[in-house]
Amino acid sequence: MIGGISNFRLRLIEVNTEKIIEEVHSGQGNATVYKEWIESKQPNSYRIKFYQKILVDAISQLRSKVIEGIPLIISGMASPSIGMLELPYLQFPFNLID
Repeated sequence: MIGGISNFRLRLIEVNTEKIIEEVHSGQGNATVYKEWIESKQPNSYRIKFYQKILVDAISQLRSKVIEGIPLIISGMASPSIGMLELPYLQFPFNLID
């Protein structure tokens, strides 16, 4: 799980109890990572790999043995213009005024 614009958080969560087993966090939030990305002057096609490296480094800090196949849910500031991959906003499929 990725945190917000100013902090990074990775949590290993037990699904049935929703208990946090382990957590890695740092001040390397999206604003910092985006600045590092821009300064790297890499082509846009490298952007996802740039962010993936940060995730892999954080995962390697977990003390628990991470089993292959565990889903990784990326949330928070992962999809704005300064995130891993910008996702466009969508229109509501119905009228909000009515």
